[in-house]
Amino acid sequence: MGEPIELHRMGPVEIASTTFRVYLRTLPTMLGLGVLFLGIGFAVILVMGIAVGIGGSVFGVDSVFGAVGLALGGGIVGLVIIMYYYAAVTLTVSVYLTGHKAGLLQVLKRISGTLIFQLLGTLVLVALAIIGGFILLIIPGIIFAIRFLFASPIVVLERVTYARAMRRSRELVKDHWWRIFLSLLVVTVLIQVASFIIVAILSIALLALGLGESSSSIAQGISSVVLYPLGLIYPVLLYYDIRIRKEAFNIAALREAL
Repeated sequence: MGEPIELHRMGPVEIASTTFRVYLRTLPTMLGLGVLFLGIGFAVILVMGIAVGIGGSVFGVDSVFGAVGLALGGGIVGLVIIMYYYAAVTLTVSVYLTGHKAGLLQVLKRISGTLIFQLLGTLVLVALAIIGGFILLIIPGIIFAIRFLFASPIVVLERVTYARAMRRSRELVKDHWWRIFLSLLVVTVLIQVASFIIVAILSIALLALGLGESSSSIAQGISSVVLYPLGLIYPVLLYYDIRIRKEAFNIAALREAL
């Protein structure tokens, strides 16, 4: 796994490069988590689909009603799966930073059902604030998006939830808004560059296999899945960087928190 990454103050570019390093070093766990949660999600939706089919044939449930119910149920299942994956990635990064191997089972043991629904509830509040901000002229939405960026890591790592998590995030972001904004801009550009390279390579390979026009769409889909964890890892590293700057946070405090 290589030497652990020491917790210290980092600039935007260093945090971005560290994001890629953490991703590559924890890739087996990241992939394992992705396959596990996707498999569970597909299995649950499949069971729901079978149940809707049986309900339609045996109990005469209207097909439109069944389709709407299946769509809503699938959306809820998808949200819960995403919450589990987010919490798992956050814990994977945090465990790795302590110098320990972030194994699949080790990460899963740290996730409870209550945590997932607290995370979901907090994100709903954050989303409402951001949407309201965008309705108000876009700029407030961007401000709120940065202000509440750390609400999710706070729920997972500090077990502070809902409005309290949002207030805690606001406190951490205070006096660092522009630095965080620039950091997010840097990592977004780097991820887009990585995506462009992966899509280009995969498209050429898929074209060589004779997939024709669909090769680009397939390549983009694969790239999105492969690079998705990067967008989750970066805010966690940025969260620790801000805590180091404002609260003298260190590896001992991280180990105690975990």
